[in-house]
Amino acid sequence: LASQSSPPLYVDRYVLYALAGAPLLVAAGGEWVAGTAARLRHGARRAVAPAHLRPRGVPVEVRLSLRTCSGTLLGLLAVALVPLQQFSLLQQDRDPARRPDDLAAIARAAACGVRKGDAVLYLPAYTRNTELAYPGAFRGTRDLVLARTGGVSGTLYGVEVPAAEVRGRVAGVQRVWVVADRAVLAGRWTPRDPGERAKLDLLQREFTVRGEAVRGRTAVRLYVRPLSPASLRPPSLPPRPARW
Repeated sequence: LASQSSPPLYVDRYVLYALAGAPLLVAAGGEWVAGTAARLRHGARRAVAPAHLRPRGVPVEVRLSLRTCSGTLLGLLAVALVPLQQFSLLQQDRDPARRPDDLAAIARAAACGVRKGDAVLYLPAYTRNTELAYPGAFRGTRDLVLARTGGVSGTLYGVEVPAAEVRGRVAGVQRVWVVADRAVLAGRWTPRDPGERAKLDLLQREFTVRGEAVRGRTAVRLYVRPLSPASLRPPSLPPRPARW
């Protein structure tokens, strides 16, 4: 509970899976209470009942054992029926189309345009999970701001260069592919990390969007630098030779 306000120590979608054990604990406690109450009740009856009033036929111990077994079977049947009832819902939840971040679809969109040697930016850094899950779609590309990979740094998505070095890494790049969260690109959310803000500022100030593919909450965009007026001028003609 103390780690709730400190992600990534606490991530709710991972903790929710632990809730499956709560019904088991409740059921175990309920079974113990019910068993204890039954034993006390039958013990009291046995203590006060005269011998001539005790039921004949099947011994009390056998009847108690049969009741316990029947209760256990009913409990197992109830536990088995719950997942059967939710089986269709569980199948739907595992459909890739229901995921907000279909990494396979994002990788396919990137592979359609990204070529060997192209520069790539991930905004924010966690969108690098597409490259980590499907490295073939980004094989041969240049991750512009990656300083240390996840394996070297012991992190999920690697460590990027500081914000002061981002401009230097992007300088001289005429086109760059960007795998980004659409909320960041639309301005609905601004990352707090200075490095992420530096990447976003450079893209907005120095590049224009040439193409885009949207897959769920993620966009794959091609950014290019606009041509300067000097580069649009036609080359000057060589001087005419002088006449003699």
